[in-house]
Amino acid sequence: MIKIKGGCYTYRIRITSINPGCRHLGSESGLMNIVIAIIYWFLLVISVFTLIFSLPGTFFIVIFNFLYQLIDPVAGINWRLIMWLLLISICLELLEFIITAWSSKRYGASNQGTAA
Repeated sequence: MIKIKGGCYTYRIRITSINPGCRHLGSESGLMNIVIAIIYWFLLVISVFTLIFSLPGTFFIVIFNFLYQLIDPVAGINWRLIMWLLLISICLELLEFIITAWSSKRYGASNQGTAA
């Protein structure tokens, strides 16, 4: 039991347990979490823009989520979500490849041109 006096009042706080996994232990770690989150979101936005240039932005998103989970685990991003993102990314890349091959073959590309 902890007693804290504040003005005319005395507050009694009972501590039942201490969470050893708490990451907000000081101002430095809080600031570091904010900096890491800003870098994470910046990289996610960049990876979305890479999709415009036909680069594998979906895999960049999976990689950045994986790295963010390793650096600073948060409740919203867990390993199951990262596995789902990876599965969806692989399916979308395969679908993109199939649609590109089908449409190029349909509009008169040769077999070598379809494979390239």
